[in-house]
Amino acid sequence: MALANSTLARWTRFTLAPALAAGLLAGGTGCVSQSALDEARQANKALEEKNLELQDRIDRLQGQLDVLNNAGQMTAEAEAEYRRRIAELQDQVSQLNTALAQAREEIRRLASGGLLDIDPTLADQLEALARANPDLMVWDADRGMIRLRSDLTFGSGSTEVRPAAQTALGSLARVLDIPEAEPYEVQIVGHTDNEKVTIRPNRRFQNNWELSAFRAIAVKDVLEKRGISQSRMSIAGYGEHQPIVPNGANGAEANRRVEIFLRPRSKPVAAPPVEADAPAGGGEVRAAPAAPAAPDDPAAFK
Repeated sequence: MALANSTLARWTRFTLAPALAAGLLAGGTGCVSQSALDEARQANKALEEKNLELQDRIDRLQGQLDVLNNAGQMTAEAEAEYRRRIAELQDQVSQLNTALAQAREEIRRLASGGLLDIDPTLADQLEALARANPDLMVWDADRGMIRLRSDLTFGSGSTEVRPAAQTALGSLARVLDIPEAEPYEVQIVGHTDNEKVTIRPNRRFQNNWELSAFRAIAVKDVLEKRGISQSRMSIAGYGEHQPIVPNGANGAEANRRVEIFLRPRSKPVAAPPVEADAPAGGGEVRAAPAAPAAPDDPAAFK
């Protein structure tokens, strides 16, 4: 009834392979093919459909098991077989969730323009920092991104950074302060799973979106206290709306995260020159205000 694990793994690998290969080739030239992005999205859709199919089969088997148990018509041998088949399907769902996370990461990478060229010295130090804090953070060199696990960075439903995470963020600030890091902006993005927050009086946040934003602000505050200039940092919160794995009945730990992206710093927009001639009728000559900088492209956070 269920696909064998080896068959599922082989199917997943061949489904993703065309998009992954095309994405890597495009990334090497600094240009991402639209066809590679389309193939990655098609692979992601196929994985989502397979996931829904497996979940439906699990629900039907569990329903049959419950009906037979309630009717007193289930033998011990039959119940053991039902549970074995359900466990097998659940294992396949777990594998699919991992493949889905990889597919969604690939889509984000392709949509953001491919591989990001991070200074090698900076990349080496960020990789070493992540290796020294494996439970707390992951360094993704392709995306120029450090991912913090919210469950270790914050207490449940809290926006206060835990002491151990503050120490690690202090080390991160020292890396971000080296000369090789100066050309990069630091974009801090908060995410939650789909579990609803408990609304309490006088609490700073009242929903997941606000919680994700305040957690990003809390990380920004720690980095700022450790010497990173406000002018280099920006914050955003996506709440539950950018999951990297499907949420279960109790959400998903992987979706509760803060991501820190390094992006080339934009140049400030210069003010227009002051007109040399005085206006008719006299009066003070004033410079025209500088045009506001264009907002960050939301795709940069994906």
